[in-house]
Amino acid sequence: MFGYVIPNQAALSPEAQARYRAAYCGLCRRIGALHGTRGRLTLSYDQVLNSGITDQPQGFTVDPVTGALHIAAADTNTYLDNNSGNIGADYAFSGNIKASDGSSVEFDWLFDAVNTGSGNLAPVAQDAVINALVGDTIDYTVLATDDGNPLPANLTFTFIGMLGGPANAPTFDTATHKLNWLTSGSSIGTYIAQVRVSDGALTDIANITINLRNGNGTIPEPAVLSLMGLGLLGFGLARRRNKQA
Repeated sequence: MFGYVIPNQAALSPEAQARYRAAYCGLCRRIGALHGTRGRLTLSYDQVLNSGITDQPQGFTVDPVTGALHIAAADTNTYLDNNSGNIGADYAFSGNIKASDGSSVEFDWLFDAVNTGSGNLAPVAQDAVINALVGDTIDYTVLATDDGNPLPANLTFTFIGMLGGPANAPTFDTATHKLNWLTSGSSIGTYIAQVRVSDGALTDIANITINLRNGNGTIPEPAVLSLMGLGLLGFGLARRRNKQA
């Protein structure tokens, strides 16, 4: 996959770094599952408004070649915290990642402006990566922490949805925070379940990345390529030994 969303690594917490890797690698694998390896070799990017997003704030740009997203500090300084009830998504940005064969995958990026003068910090929802076989039942408890403001122990968990088009819709228990998904009938590939965690004022989103593979020995593409290389190496050694004999 060509093109990078490059974060400021020094400013990211370990949880944020794990979230970045899960989302970025998951997107690449999903494109590969849908359109093959060739579809990932020549990608281009745009910032077209997708369905449900009516406008994009000033300063947002996407490099059409590298896919780098950029907003200057001078622009983010003008973004205001939205108190109209749309908690956790003050601004929305969108675009498309397009393959050379004409296929595309859209991206939607939500931006939450936070007033740090309030003394309240947003909750931290833990991301996770789960590797499973088609037919397995995923049973996972979403975890989150908070600073206790504005009210102690007042976190609410809301299931947003699952990206990737699963055959069976997952269920989510808001009391126990358990995500349950029967994977039978779903295609191999990467799926991302999203759960919003709120302290009543600020929110975070847990991204649960689930990589499905078949139980018949199918393995991810990089591993296939590695095994192919080992096979060719073994073939070369066998020929060398035959010649010596």
